[in-house]
Amino acid sequence: MRFSSVLSVVALFCGFLYGTVLAGTGALSAPPNGAVISEGESFSYNYGEIDGCHQGFTVVTVWLVSTPPTLAQLNSSGEFSPGDFLYFFGQFATWNFPTIPPPPIPVAPPPSSLVMPDLGISAEEVFFTVVETSGECDPPLFGDFTITFNNITYEST
Repeated sequence: MRFSSVLSVVALFCGFLYGTVLAGTGALSAPPNGAVISEGESFSYNYGEIDGCHQGFTVVTVWLVSTPPTLAQLNSSGEFSPGDFLYFFGQFATWNFPTIPPPPIPVAPPPSSLVMPDLGISAEEVFFTVVETSGECDPPLFGDFTITFNNITYEST
């Protein structure tokens, strides 16, 4: 009886860990949920990576999409196909070991702010989306990509 109790606790603990890992996404603190951002306006950008694989640096892409994004919308490169996004802000990389000088990284570091483009639409809810590449994990803990997003209101001027 005691052995089965131990197994139950171990299974519960592993299930908790497994669920926590699968639910993991980075933290998108800026722009915040519900922000109202006008065309041409500069706004803060801050994303905390999952950094689950310690591959040296973490690559993210930043997008505006018109519907809540899903992993199923991404192609094999982790990008939205034309027609599935409103705007692509770019690809950025963060060095994961701040106490060690980084080697040359072929992708720009993330900016602290971005500028809202002219989307050619009127005021509308859009989804500020970050896709993090985590494909270097072995085995892949999160799949190849994770998506984090905040809903914001776009306003044309």
